[in-house]
Amino acid sequence: MTDKNKNYILYISLLIGVVSGCMPHMTMQTVSAVVVFVALILAYFIRSREEEDHLVWHHATFVIRTIWIWSLFIVIGMVGAGFTVQMTADMSAIDALTARIMEGMVPSEYDIEASTQAYLNTNYNLILTTTIAWLAPAQVYALWRVYKGLSRAKDGYRVQNLRGWF
Repeated sequence: MTDKNKNYILYISLLIGVVSGCMPHMTMQTVSAVVVFVALILAYFIRSREEEDHLVWHHATFVIRTIWIWSLFIVIGMVGAGFTVQMTADMSAIDALTARIMEGMVPSEYDIEASTQAYLNTNYNLILTTTIAWLAPAQVYALWRVYKGLSRAKDGYRVQNLRGWF
């Protein structure tokens, strides 16, 4: 396998993980996590087989840093979105169930499911827009890094400023 193909495999697998992570379906989120994890392991493996100043070592290091920094941005975005939703959501459905529990009622599975569904229906737009607003910067960051690295790898160049975050 050529050096160019190794670099392409790293960037394309990361790109597949990033794009599938943008899809609002739990199955695609799982696929995204698995693909990104495989890309990370593959980048570490490829990097371990090359000399430190080799072109493939350089791009594998760039992919590894991209995944770790992107993961940090995703965690920050998830915490921020969760906090924002928790502070601004209409909790009336959950509050009603809690009040009945405080009065001594033992909720059935149906009661809990109904309260959860009412909460989600009431707050769907808030949850969706808040999540997109908090996670979009991380996705744009990852796409930018893939574009930057792939365009340099295509021409056989190293990425400028390997240690930089942007």
